[in-house]
Amino acid sequence: MEGSVIDMSDKHPFSDVIPASSTPADLIYALVDLTFAAAHRTNALVSKVLADLELSHPLANALWKLDPDGKAPSMKELAAGLRCDPSTVTFLADRLEEKGLVRRRVNARNRRVKTLVLTAKGRDFRRRLVLAMATHTPAALLPPEEQEQLYRLLSKAMAASDAEWVPAPAPKSAETMGWRRRALGCSDDKAT
Repeated sequence: MEGSVIDMSDKHPFSDVIPASSTPADLIYALVDLTFAAAHRTNALVSKVLADLELSHPLANALWKLDPDGKAPSMKELAAGLRCDPSTVTFLADRLEEKGLVRRRVNARNRRVKTLVLTAKGRDFRRRLVLAMATHTPAALLPPEEQEQLYRLLSKAMAASDAEWVPAPAPKSAETMGWRRRALGCSDDKAT
């Protein structure tokens, strides 16, 4: 990653030894801390690719969820997959469409439903994004059997969490909408 600066300020000693004096709460805290550190490290390492593709993290996340070999998701299904409000998906879809990465299609069975379909450019960007994520994450450094073990454990935890997860209603104030646009990496002059 020539010429780029990667923020590795999250470096701190990680150990695979759990102290005997740890409480269950200490272990959960350490797991959450490691999860955040792995996500931060992955985001830092893929930042160059995102800059090259001119994608913000939220746009890349939406692109990640659009499987070119799967069924094109409705906007509502994508919102559920991204765990966000449908209005946020509308905003993201607008930006992806402006970049020529997706097209909206009307569902033949229900004309009120719109699906998102990757364009050829969108499939290429997604392929580059997936390659960067797959090779620039701490999990890529584990041997395959440990990657499989980690996958099974995280899948199990997410399945248990999904059973209890209820999204909070998103506030709609003008101040919040401005914050949302800035958080998504957009200027305030773009309307949601």
